[in-house]
Amino acid sequence: MTLPSSLRLILRNKGYATMAVACLALAISLNTTMYSVIDSLMYPKMTLHEPSRLYRIGFIGDFRRKIPTADRRAALLTATSFAGMARSAGGIAPFVERGNVVRQATASTVTPNYFAVVGAKPLHGRLLSPGDENVEPQPVVLGERIWSQLFPNRTTFDTGTVLVNGEPRMVIGVVDRFRHFPSARTDMWQLPATNDSTFRAGMLSLVRLKDGVDQKQAWDELEHIRGRLVAAANADPADSRFNLTPAEGQPFKF
Repeated sequence: MTLPSSLRLILRNKGYATMAVACLALAISLNTTMYSVIDSLMYPKMTLHEPSRLYRIGFIGDFRRKIPTADRRAALLTATSFAGMARSAGGIAPFVERGNVVRQATASTVTPNYFAVVGAKPLHGRLLSPGDENVEPQPVVLGERIWSQLFPNRTTFDTGTVLVNGEPRMVIGVVDRFRHFPSARTDMWQLPATNDSTFRAGMLSLVRLKDGVDQKQAWDELEHIRGRLVAAANADPADSRFNLTPAEGQPFKF
């Protein structure tokens, strides 16, 4: 069988072959690096504190509604496996206004400890905390994208006021744009209104495991809590269960 002339050339010139392979490897490496840089610019990731300890938690089933949400929440708060528990809820699209600039935002309502449980750090300013619950005007945190649109001439951060559906809100901090936490489309985070009893009484949806506690230990404790709930409600154990899912690497869906 006759070898192609190009292959015969490579076999006769081993130095040429080595150089060709090295150039090909370098080209692949540069191409991979280029796409990594583009990916990080378009979808930067926020650095979270030990994201592997973050889990989503939910209560599945209870089809006969024998176990009230308030009882589930109270029972969950007795768990000793978690260093923190928080909740978020979306579906809000208010108009945010500053001067002549008006943007429709995607907003999420969160518990005061939400950012602390997640382990996030602000790009500018600070994040929401329990001390903000009774502050007026109501504090909010903005995503970097909408902040740069509403405050285009700001070179340094300072608290500022915006109107959210006509109501004044105080911008206390900014978080970086990111891929997964908690949603690439979220523009604003706010605390529940004082009269928002539905949100305040809802089930917690995000937990952080304590140091030294693994997923199985947390799951076993949840099963024990579920057993108490089922017994108290005289419910069928097959009708409901807790689920505990790692949050790392998955979009935070509201």
